[in-house]
Amino acid sequence: MKKKKLAENKRLQKKKKLAKKKKLEKKRLAKKKKDAKAKKLKKKKLAKKREKITGKKGHITARVDISQQRMNVYRGKKLLHTWKVSTARKGHRTPTGNFKAQVVKKMHYSSLYNNSPMPYTIFYDGNYAIHGTKSTRKLGRPASHGCVRLHTNNAKKLYKLARKYGRKNMSIKIVR
Repeated sequence: MKKKKLAENKRLQKKKKLAKKKKLEKKRLAKKKKDAKAKKLKKKKLAKKREKITGKKGHITARVDISQQRMNVYRGKKLLHTWKVSTARKGHRTPTGNFKAQVVKKMHYSSLYNNSPMPYTIFYDGNYAIHGTKSTRKLGRPASHGCVRLHTNNAKKLYKLARKYGRKNMSIKIVR
């Protein structure tokens, strides 16, 4: 009789352990589902926030007119800034066309031109970039090796826009 009771108790304990294990597993799965839902919701909220910032009105376009030596900066269709620039001098070229910002750097040193400082650099076509310059007296006329030079304060503003809206939301249009 005692053996039967002991066996019965063991069986009941096993059953309880199994039920407890199942209950814990169920709780773990429910928590995992809840966490996944929360993560998905958080992603949605971030996407909506990003959409507010980078929607059509959040697209930045830097339009460089080589003949005028000017840059107009737009957010969507709204003109934000007009600045003097220096593009390629005689014997060099500034590429024309539509480009996307490829690399955005606060400070870059030229590997092609004597380690020259290029503050607030936005690369758009290989080694071609928009960047600040110390040669501010030359702004408004061709003076570079092909890059688009800006007053450093203006390059900083453009750099901040590129960082805020993201390089994927920045276009560079260069026309003759």
